Amino acid sequence: MNRDDMRRRAKELETEIEQKTADVEADKMTKADYREFVAKAVSESNEIAEDLKTFDAGDAAKKRLSGGTEVAAPGQPNMPAPQHDTVTKAAALADEYARFKASSAAKRGGDFGFDLGLKTQGEANLQGENAYGTTAGVALAPGEYFLPGTAGPAVIPDFIPGILELRWYDNVIASLFPTFPSDSPIVTYLRETQWNNNAAATGEGQTFPTSTNQITRYTAQIGKVANISRVTDEMIQDAPLFWSLVQKRTAQGVARQEEVQILAGNGSSGGYPGVEGLLQLTTSFTMPFPQSAVTNFVVPALNTPGEGTTSSTVTSVTPGRLISLNNAGSAAPKGSDIAIGILGMLTDIRVTHFFEPTAVVMNPYDWFTVRTWTDNNGQFMAGGPFFTDYGQQQNNVRPDVQAVDTAGQIWGKRVVTTPAIPQGYILVGDFTNGGFVIRKGGLRLETVNVNGYDFEQGLWTMRCYSRVGLAVERPELFEFAQLHS
Repeated sequence: MNRDDMRRRAKELETEIEQKTADVEADKMTKADYREFVAKAVSESNEIAEDLKTFDAGDAAKKRLSGGTEVAAPGQPNMPAPQHDTVTKAAALADEYARFKASSAAKRGGDFGFDLGLKTQGEANLQGENAYGTTAGVALAPGEYFLPGTAGPAVIPDFIPGILELRWYDNVIASLFPTFPSDSPIVTYLRETQWNNNAAATGEGQTFPTSTNQITRYTAQIGKVANISRVTDEMIQDAPLFWSLVQKRTAQGVARQEEVQILAGNGSSGGYPGVEGLLQLTTSFTMPFPQSAVTNFVVPALNTPGEGTTSSTVTSVTPGRLISLNNAGSAAPKGSDIAIGILGMLTDIRVTHFFEPTAVVMNPYDWFTVRTWTDNNGQFMAGGPFFTDYGQQQNNVRPDVQAVDTAGQIWGKRVVTTPAIPQGYILVGDFTNGGFVIRKGGLRLETVNVNGYDFEQGLWTMRCYSRVGLAVERPELFEFAQLHS
């Protein structure tokens, strides 16, 4: 094989390397096959380089043997022979040039060679922090903290302190009700349930009409929400940051489940020690337009982001109103339809029971539909994204017309958005007068190592619990609506 053939083969190798590299990056070739191919290519490349170096050395020897006379290029006169010392220097320069030529030939556009670049290592026995042998650096796999090269174990990762914690949506339902302590696990109260007022005009000597009153005693039972965690001596001693997180989450788990229990606990249907949740009483809510019952109503809906607890299932809920497009019951409502429906719910409670609702509870996605309600000109009815009131210029900053963001209220009532209410349902009520949360003591948190075999096995058991209940004194002060899907 002459020099031209060698250079041609080197270019072919370069093309093959590029193609194989593309194949392995596209998962068309295994890494093992790729490593085998590269090793053979490197060997062949080194052989070609050595052969070309030999040819170059032969050229230099011929020049020395001929007294240093350079063979004239076509059209050029012969150069005079140099002196002996000049010949020696020229020979040394020729050898040096040959070495440079062999090592950098791949960089010379029309000459020999191929360039592996960063795709592989051309030298065997390479020692690095990531690359090693003839293998280029690779990305760390999940769970690996040290680079795979010879010096990899000596490179200490920069460990960032702390734990990146998960986030959960806020608990809000209990905060809507007043809270009272109790010394007993049972709370009972009397309620006037009926008054027949028969007062009437009565003539002289006539019998007075008789009026009657009726009262009923109701009972609410305090339930219990509990959680437990178990850890080892070594974990507490060696991983205090994680132990702190465990303690925090154990208590937080109770609080997360309390929210679900107060809203949808099944304590009323043989589910003691659960709480009798508010949505267990929908048949006693204000129901101006009763709808078909929704069975197996899950709160919060399964796979709700940020719930951080187990859902509870209400066997049946009965919406008292359907909110649909133009209130025609035929299609999903727009923001204006939902707003009007909410006003209808507020009005039902006001004119039927003479109490003033305090809050509107709805899913954030349903509130998004209301909040983005616009007129025919694209103006936001509740104010633009920069909180300018409807109908005002965007650059108007007068205090008397500049709105505080109205995202938290509708018809003058507080809007509470929570994923705990499944999308497509709205709860309106007078939470202040409708009921109250009962607590027997506060949140209890206890840690011991004398539970069963904990002491001899080096374990610690942490438990957390609360005793809580919900007394819904006036269920009629709530209304539950369903949005047409």
